[in-house]
Amino acid sequence: MAAAIEGYASITSAAPGETVDFHIRAAPANKHFTMDIYRRALDDTLVKTYEDDAYVPGGQNDADLAVNGCDWPPAAACRTVIPPEWSSGYYLASVSSGGETAWIPFIVRAGPASPAKILAKISDTTSNAYNAWGGRGFYTAPFSPKISFDRPYDDLTLYEKYQLPFIQWAERRGYAIDYCSSLDLHTNPRQLENYHLFLSLGHDEYWSLEMRDQVEAFIAAGGNVCFFSANTCFWQIRFDANGGRIMTCYKEAEAGHPQDPQRDDPRRVTTEWSHAPVNRPENSMTGVSYRDGAGWWVDPVDPGRRYRGYSVTQASHWIMDGTGLSNGDTFGAGADVDTTILGYETDATGGGTPANFIVLAQADLRDWGPNGQGGFATMGTYQRNGIVFTAATVNWSAGLSQNGDGSAADRI
Repeated sequence: MAAAIEGYASITSAAPGETVDFHIRAAPANKHFTMDIYRRALDDTLVKTYEDDAYVPGGQNDADLAVNGCDWPPAAACRTVIPPEWSSGYYLASVSSGGETAWIPFIVRAGPASPAKILAKISDTTSNAYNAWGGRGFYTAPFSPKISFDRPYDDLTLYEKYQLPFIQWAERRGYAIDYCSSLDLHTNPRQLENYHLFLSLGHDEYWSLEMRDQVEAFIAAGGNVCFFSANTCFWQIRFDANGGRIMTCYKEAEAGHPQDPQRDDPRRVTTEWSHAPVNRPENSMTGVSYRDGAGWWVDPVDPGRRYRGYSVTQASHWIMDGTGLSNGDTFGAGADVDTTILGYETDATGGGTPANFIVLAQADLRDWGPNGQGGFATMGTYQRNGIVFTAATVNWSAGLSQNGDGSAADRI
């Protein structure tokens, strides 16, 4: 047992009237706990407080639990039926005992009467892919091609650093936005039907066939999409048929990993979307791909090369209106990762990009190679009935002005 107290939610998202259970495991000394639920946005709004006793098990193999699901009993006193007054958004349950705290994320969706016409997807599939709890995940050694949502998170960076700042900025600006999880796009084929604009945030790497089919149909029907994200839709995943709590990706392009045994339906093989037998490049939807992009992961950082911005190539386009930028001007450069718009991964145009894609700004990042992957960043747009915009960077939120002063990224 790695932590004195830890837990997970029974669902990735819930709408008003739906139930969330919280499954908490603790060491004997931490059995009695308190739980505070917050809505994370401009301020942490406390919406509910509970007390209960946690599950105190005998010996458990966390590696097996990470793959198959923990199946801990729910904390009976913490069962939550989402009330109608809880606004759609990103929520965290803080579970505390004996000076130890664990954090459990979940999403509250809007009810059917919501007037909002913008829907943002929280990229929880990618957060789960990078979750190494139990020593098993898509980036652990040993690698596991299957992982469960029914386990704690060991790190919330992909929620807190690359998505929460956008949520805070949008709320400060007064935008009416509803939120959903990635799994909602997978399980509900009508998730987008009441919206005019769909947003992808941060690091949005792992998509199922159902997720992608729904977004592409939305665009074809005239729906608009903004990819304020990068490394977007790079790997295909599958979910189990029992509630979608087991996520599968064999990442067969990586040396030494086992091949996906799914061969009955080539469309569902869990490989890179651009690779055989899927052969469906992600940039045919997003306009750009990490295959042609860049990534900087290795410290120490060289500020002169790392902390750069975009160079404008199409200042006359309507998307650039009001920015005050001219062709050749740069924007989004900063002093550190919290203020620099590019990185830590970026996407760029390449094979599969729509012919009518318009490059609005770009950056040559080929010298990032010694520190990760050298390549480019390409911000742009195309139209296929609906309009698609791509920021082509994981860290777009860092270019937004949280103090309200305004920036080129704000205006864009």
